[in-house]
Order: sequence, then structure tokens, then C-alpha cells
Amino acid sequence: MSRIDLYTFIHKAQRAHLFALSSRIGRADFSDEKEVNSIEQELRSMIFHLREHSVNETTFIHPLFHEIGDQISVIEHEHDDLEKELNKLEHILNEKDWKELYPELNRFIASYLTHQDEEETMQVDILWKYFDDARLADVMTAYKKSRTPEQSVANLKFLAFGLSLPELTKMLQGAK
Repeated sequence: MSRIDLYTFIHKAQRAHLFALSSRIGRADFSDEKEVNSIEQELRSMIFHLREHSVNETTFIHPLFHEIGDQISVIEHEHDDLEKELNKLEHILNEKDWKELYPELNRFIASYLTHQDEEETMQVDILWKYFDDARLADVMTAYKKSRTPEQSVANLKFLAFGLSLPELTKMLQGAK
């Protein structure tokens, strides 16, 4: 039986965006001002998204973990560490230190992949053990209600980049 999944779709889309951005930066000609400006805009948008995602997890998902113990403290510390890494990326952008951008982004991605895996594992081992789908669906509903129509459209565009057609269909059917 399929369970309400709070992480997989968004994490899949994030991976797709991060991998594409890493590849793009790896191939970039940093003497091309137009390309640099485009990369900078895309990375700043991704940093904004990741920060917003962290706040959303803290607001909507972490309270479930707090109800049953302190297992989420590891994830919360990781959020703090990842924020420091995002600050490093912003510093590189601000200083236009292009030779450091590619390796630093890939170090961030490596940390972030481990973090995503831990969250997804904790969902299976803890959330799915202690909470039924109705309770998890309530979390998703509260999150969706917190979004403006513009934010919802932006979320859909972001997700569409990283999901398969059957996954998009499932997601849209669930939104009805």
C-alpha cells in the first residue's frame, strides 16, 4: 500500500534542478557576462527555494517528530549546517569568485543529498510508523493552504522539471 509521502516529489525535483545547475556551471564560460548573469540568477533562485523549503519542513513536518521525541534534532542541526553552506555560495556569488563556484556547489550538493536521504529514511522509519495517512495528509493540506496562488504555480513549475509524467499525473489528481 502506498503511503502519503511528504518528501519524495520535492526532493526529486530539487535533485534535478541542482544536478542541472551543477552541469551548467561546469560548462560555463565565465567571460560571457550574459551567461554569468543567468547562472547567478538561477543559483540565487535555487538558494531562495532551498531556504523556503527548510522553513516549510520546520513549520509543517518537524512538529510531528517533536510529538514523539527528539529524533528530529539531527535534521534541525543539518538545516543549520546547510544554511552555512548556502551562505558560502552567496558569498561566492557576491564576490564573483567563479573559480570557487563549481567545487563549492558540488560540496553543497553532496551534503544535501545525504540530508535528503536521512529525511526520507526518517519518514519511513518514524513518521509512517507513528502517524496514519490522514494525519500526514493534514500536513500536506496545511502546507498547500499556506501558499498563495502564485506560490502554488511556482511550486508546480519547479516540480514538473524533476518528475515523470505518471508522478505529475498522480500529484495533479491528488490536488483535485
